[in-house]
Amino acid sequence: MCFFLKKRTCCYYRKLKRHYSHYDDVDLYVGGLMELPLNDSLLGPTFICVIGDTFARLRCGDRFFYDLGVDPVVQLSR
Repeated sequence: MCFFLKKRTCCYYRKLKRHYSHYDDVDLYVGGLMELPLNDSLLGPTFICVIGDTFARLRCGDRFFYDLGVDPVVQLSR
């Protein structure tokens, strides 16, 4: 892990500890932005899960979602 990320994370944790009385009080957005990114990613595990779930729900809920699979029920008129 990069030294800069370790130093940045420690600094953030100290600031959070000063502003919040308990770690359960930290907002999802703030906590998600402070997570260290996963390998080859810009996001941490929380935001990867939230965004992945959102796209999966959008794909399943939208019958016109473009997919490489052929769905005989959905046909666009020419």
